[in-house]
Amino acid sequence: MQAVTGWMKGNLVIVVCVVVIIGAPAGLWYVSSGLSEELLVKVKKRGGQLDKLASAGKAQFAWPGSSDSVQVIVTPDLVAAYQQQASTLQGQADDIVSEANTRNKAGFENPFPELLPYPSADTWMTLTQQGRDAELFQALQIEPERMHARLMELYDALLKELNAGDPPDPVKVKAQLALVRADSILGGSNEQSLDEDERKELDRKLADKRLQMYIEAAEWIGIYLTPSTLEPPNFAKTDTPDHQTIARWMWRYWVLQRLVAGIQTANDQGQNETEVAIKRLDRIDVRGLLEMQTPSAGDRSFAKGAGDGNRGGGRGGGTGGNNGGGSSPPRGGPGGPPRGPSGGGPPAGPSGGPGGGGSSGGFGGPVGPAAPAPGTTDRSKSVTGRITNQLYDVVLVDLDMIVATDRLDTVLTAFSKPIETAVLDVVVEPIDSFEDLKQGYYYGSGSMSRVVLTVETIWLRQWTQSHLPDGVRSTLGFAPRQYPASASDNGAVPGGPPGRPGMPGRPVSPGQPG
Repeated sequence: MQAVTGWMKGNLVIVVCVVVIIGAPAGLWYVSSGLSEELLVKVKKRGGQLDKLASAGKAQFAWPGSSDSVQVIVTPDLVAAYQQQASTLQGQADDIVSEANTRNKAGFENPFPELLPYPSADTWMTLTQQGRDAELFQALQIEPERMHARLMELYDALLKELNAGDPPDPVKVKAQLALVRADSILGGSNEQSLDEDERKELDRKLADKRLQMYIEAAEWIGIYLTPSTLEPPNFAKTDTPDHQTIARWMWRYWVLQRLVAGIQTANDQGQNETEVAIKRLDRIDVRGLLEMQTPSAGDRSFAKGAGDGNRGGGRGGGTGGNNGGGSSPPRGGPGGPPRGPSGGGPPAGPSGGPGGGGSSGGFGGPVGPAAPAPGTTDRSKSVTGRITNQLYDVVLVDLDMIVATDRLDTVLTAFSKPIETAVLDVVVEPIDSFEDLKQGYYYGSGSMSRVVLTVETIWLRQWTQSHLPDGVRSTLGFAPRQYPASASDNGAVPGGPPGRPGMPGRPVSPGQPG
């Protein structure tokens, strides 16, 4: 035992190593077991913290313009990519809006800059309400007659663009036939002395001469269309139009411009009336002009059926009133009394007339019913569902035409232009071309049809609003025009005509006592 102890003392390193080798499995298992439990607790704790961080950094994400979303961790790189794509899409949207407005307003100009949207006075925007009403009153005494004369020239220009014309004058036809008749009766005898064969020969010559005159007239024109069919507004010095009526003149002329463009598109392959698609335009009715409420496509003022006995035959014009507005409401707005000098009261000024509402965002800015939200639709009105809203105005036009039956698709395409027009309804009925020929209308060969179209015209407000007077803007739900806060009336009723402070009155002309 002493020898063993001595050996162990002499070989202490070997003894220690042997003890460690023998005790390691049990000792290390005990130590590692404790370490594993401690490590597991730390790992779980760290995992919980990471889960919280991951949850806090996640969000529902969708790329601009996409409806599909996923849950992701929002990072600076993702935010930068989103902003880049949003900026790109915004730029594309701006380009589309700009192009749409460029196309929608192309060729349309304000024919009455002296009065629309207000008298061309340098100080107009800084005048008080009384001053603006007085300025407008003076302008309405001198400008409308000149404007009406200018408008009639514009209407004539539309007819010239289409090379529009009438059948031969019946009086001239009768005179020419009388000459043929006289030349055919030999020896000074009268018609009763002709035998049956001579009478038949005379009838043939008369028919040939009549047809020849009809054909020659048709070859000189592009479409049968008369000035009365366009229904230009009437004018009388005893019934001076008000500010809103002048605006109606302008906008209705714009509508006719758009229709003439459609007719030109449909007829561009023809040199004369016998070759074009649209042979004759009998009636036009403009609906929804300067109205907030868009009419239904099917509520036409003239009948759909062939039994409509009031058809004008190209000579009588349509159903519109003196203001050239078709079935539009009387001056002064829907349901309101006439305004302006013709109505026996003060003119409708920027506020829309006496008691025309208070200010909103600027003195003199009238407050009317708000237009529907941008892009609002109503499928009960038409197949497109488009109605007047804060983005655009919808004006409907009914057209009663004679069309070459095999060119109907050309006509429908011509009146279907993005951002401009769309065909809402079409009625097609056969006609007897020989019956129309008796009245002087020669259409050429082929089958003809009577076509009634209801066309939707679109007017983007981004450009139209700058031409409209405040009264019209209020009626259509535009935002009020802004006037400087300094333009006050020192106690006069906001929105009322000029007069004594706090009391309505009539405009005072220069040199007249107040």
